[in-house]
Amino acid sequence: MLSVLDPPPNLFLRLYRVLKINFFWKILQKLNQIKKSQAGRIGIEELKFYDDLFTFRDGNAVPQGTPDELLAAAKKMYTGPVKTGAD
Repeated sequence: MLSVLDPPPNLFLRLYRVLKINFFWKILQKLNQIKKSQAGRIGIEELKFYDDLFTFRDGNAVPQGTPDELLAAAKKMYTGPVKTGAD
């Protein structure tokens, strides 16, 4: 039996929905901010779907070196000495 002090049965469901909507709204606002920044960086007013992968006006970054050189650099980077806070 429900008392006067008990919340309505669907209150928690409503609260969950409101929190979920607020969370996704914040994500959409951040995404919009990122896309506006991208549009300004490449010098256009409005992004189209085909501009999505275009990051910089002079082109996107390209790896420098041969695949073997890149692999050697990656191995060096990931197998270097491990520093801890105790060092």
